[in-house]
Amino acid sequence: MKSLIQLLFLLSLSAALSAQVVQVKSVQRVAVPDTVAHQTGKVAGIEPDGRHILLTDPANRGLYRYTVLTKRAKRLSAEDGAGYRVHVEKKGLRTLYTNDYATAAHRAPRVAESDPQPLGPGQGYLWTSYSPSGEKYLFYVSGYGAFVCQRDGSELQRIGALRAARWLTEDIIIAMDDEDDGEVVTASTIVAYDLRNGKRQALTDAALKMMYPYADSRGKKIACSSDDGNIYLITLR
Repeated sequence: MKSLIQLLFLLSLSAALSAQVVQVKSVQRVAVPDTVAHQTGKVAGIEPDGRHILLTDPANRGLYRYTVLTKRAKRLSAEDGAGYRVHVEKKGLRTLYTNDYATAAHRAPRVAESDPQPLGPGQGYLWTSYSPSGEKYLFYVSGYGAFVCQRDGSELQRIGALRAARWLTEDIIIAMDDEDDGEVVTASTIVAYDLRNGKRQALTDAALKMMYPYADSRGKKIACSSDDGNIYLITLR
């Protein structure tokens, strides 16, 4: 009987591990200083080394750089739109921060003429980005969901109704799977999706309503924010 129980346990453990896309080491709430917390509440990005998280407020106003090790935050900008589609670029010892914010009335992401548009022009491509190698293109179209294709628009692959999707690695996408009642968010989960086999894994509890994930360049740290304005850091093995 004991051997049977052990066998069943090993089989269930094997099934659980085979369903995993990544291994989660920890999910921790970030201790943002009180003096900054009321001016932020949303993740605007994470720097490539995973040591600094960029924070903004729900309206993308202002930009802060939070250091995970010291738990301190420094204001980089107080401007409107400073936290909208932030790009981080390392130049030697300098770190440059730019964004795609144009005006308060027009915040649509820019789609370059060279970017693929496999669902046709004028579809309102959102959350667009290229994979680390630059060979794959990720995008979202309202009413259709999130997709990945090759740089030339071929090999279109739908990954589901996942929003705010981003690259974790060349083959793994992270995104939020959120639900609402037409007015407020009722549940939101950060998920990982493997393009190679279609496996999908929830990384957080839906009740925490975590949204808008960002990953470091090593694919080991994921920063995200919850619906109530808390910041979380997911560490992967």
